Amino acid sequence: MDQPPWQFWSTDGRFGVRIPGEVVDEICWLCTQSGEHETGGILVGRYSEDLRCAEVTEATGPPPDSRRSRAWLVRGVTGLVERLRNCWNRRREYYLGDWHFHPSGDLAESSVDVSAMVKTSRSRLADCPEPVSIIVGLGQDGTVSMSVSVFLRSGRWVQLRPSSHGAGTV
Repeated sequence: MDQPPWQFWSTDGRFGVRIPGEVVDEICWLCTQSGEHETGGILVGRYSEDLRCAEVTEATGPPPDSRRSRAWLVRGVTGLVERLRNCWNRRREYYLGDWHFHPSGDLAESSVDVSAMVKTSRSRLADCPEPVSIIVGLGQDGTVSMSVSVFLRSGRWVQLRPSSHGAGTV
């Protein structure tokens, strides 16, 4: 059965992120497989015609050169350039940002998370001036929680709020 998409918006309506239920399911599966260790990957997709909403079509798992523990993740890069090139050539989709799992359930952006995303927003190589960051937590009862933010080149970030699908948890 198809799940409705998860949608998050800034309070001023300037930034939005839409994540299909199937992509949320894939992220949850990757988190469950990771157990007590952080995991994560990149977000692929496109923007709405008015450029206000990032529409996620794919969330990858961690590249093979990723390193992780219970409290940190260094997402690797092996294979990402080729994968993104293929996404662009096949579907005109591109890098939108990163997602990662906090096994502790804490959805707060760490200083390392913030620094990495600000660096991405300023990177000519990433070519993503407003990358999306999704942090995922899984409750002991199986509930999924997400924190979604958009990072700006200025170093500021905007926390998005769930706008449908309950409070961003199932």
